Amino acid sequence: MEGTIYISGKMTGVENLNREKFERAENKFKGLDYVVINPHKIKLRKGQKPDWKNYMINDIAILLKYCDKVAVLDDWADSKGAKIEIFLAQQFGIEIIEADTLKPFNRRLSLTSTLEDV
Repeated sequence: MEGTIYISGKMTGVENLNREKFERAENKFKGLDYVVINPHKIKLRKGQKPDWKNYMINDIAILLKYCDKVAVLDDWADSKGAKIEIFLAQQFGIEIIEADTLKPFNRRLSLTSTLEDV
């Protein structure tokens, strides 16, 4: 097994919350012997309001607690949530790769640039 990988990309404003792209990435990484965390499959805790904030809280907690790597989809730059996930992964030393190419993600995000859209 290669480890646990989290998929990060744009959801908000995309038809069907971009589920198809996330599922393609999930299947790709399962085929490469990863345990895959697809944020579409993370459930809210009982009593949590289904809003962006609560989804992000749960997603980030799982990303930081369980994942060795983040796979970034090509639409990450248009997503404030993906930017936050990438920034935090960088701060915590979690390896980040481009989902399409498997190459290292070499763009360093700053707190200022990450929060511009928040």
